[in-house]
Amino acid sequence: MIRAFIKANRFVRDNRQEAINILVGWGRTQREDAIASYDSTWQVFSPDGTMPDDGMRLVIDDAQKALKATRTFAINEVADAGPLREAQRTLGIKSK
Repeated sequence: MIRAFIKANRFVRDNRQEAINILVGWGRTQREDAIASYDSTWQVFSPDGTMPDDGMRLVIDDAQKALKATRTFAINEVADAGPLREAQRTLGIKSK
């Protein structure tokens, strides 16, 4: 599953026109809207599947607020990069 996610991210980043065509067909959006959506979001698709620590921190903080948790969680308490590193290795991607 993680390997498929990485491959999909790479596809979106590397194939603008094809990704837009998929948005038009699958998302049933107007071409102009699909182009605008792609152009405003393609950079969030990581080519190696990683998420920067500041991005992960935002996700954790949002979840903490939604769950009304009273303590702060460290990234390593909620995220395990092991499976990602293994998927990167099998795809020949050097991890950071």
